Amino acid sequence: MARYQYPMTVESNGEGGFIACFRDVPEAVTESWSLDELKEDALDALITAIDLRTEENSPPLLSCKPEIWLLIYLRL
Repeated sequence: MARYQYPMTVESNGEGGFIACFRDVPEAVTESWSLDELKEDALDALITAIDLRTEENSPPLLSCKPEIWLLIYLRL
């Protein structure tokens, strides 16, 4: 089974919440008020983006080396 890593960047939204995005999956972006909620929402956004790419027969995403502290692992 393949294992992929997609580094996630977390930033403040300027209103007390957080925004998460993935540099290798630009369409996977989400915003939440807590970090715990953000982790769940970010995983949902990432899975949805990968599913859409698969359905549209888009080029596959390449896994990259982690550069930040938080990683989400997917098993496909």
